[in-house]
Amino acid sequence: MAEDAVVTALDGSAAFLMMDDILERLKMLDYELAFRGFTRLTHTYFAMPAPNPNEQFHYFMALCSWLMGLLGSAWQAPSQSDDPNLAAQSLHSQLQQVGAPLSFGGWQKLKQGHGEPCCVILQWLLQQIPIEFKPALHAEEAEYEDAAVAEDEADGAHDMADEARKEQPDQARAVHNKSSPPHRLATPRTRRRNTTTVVVTRRDLRLAGRAS
Repeated sequence: MAEDAVVTALDGSAAFLMMDDILERLKMLDYELAFRGFTRLTHTYFAMPAPNPNEQFHYFMALCSWLMGLLGSAWQAPSQSDDPNLAAQSLHSQLQQVGAPLSFGGWQKLKQGHGEPCCVILQWLLQQIPIEFKPALHAEEAEYEDAAVAEDEADGAHDMADEARKEQPDQARAVHNKSSPPHRLATPRTRRRNTTTVVVTRRDLRLAGRAS
């Protein structure tokens, strides 16, 4: 009995791990668009019994039908009013034709609509569908390019500011030079020369008058 409990726990944990991968792959295929009338899947939906077993079984059948259709193998999913035994047998037969792994046992395992056998089938079908992953390097490169452009613009702004600061003192000196008269126009030395010349000239005149 203890060994059976351990096996059950391991099976349960495997189903939960597979369900994470199943849900992520379904999201990449935009499954919500094809299953708008269904309950939104969670990371544990097919790993454990749901409150409504009939709805869970029908959801599992519908997903298998949709995924096999994407693989080019048409299989019509049964309705909720169909016999679950016949539906599980039909699915099991179709899975044999497409080469799905059925080592978990007979069709009775699929009739549950949850657990590891159902997760194995869903994961295998999803793995057969080629999904193109867009590398994240493009987004990172775009961020690097934007950062480089922003850095160049910042450097350009700093250079313009430095040039403006350098030009301001030169402009101030130029304005000061224009407003100030040249020092050669009037200097004390020149005035003394003019004054001395005038005095000497008057003295000469007086001396010349006395002499006359």
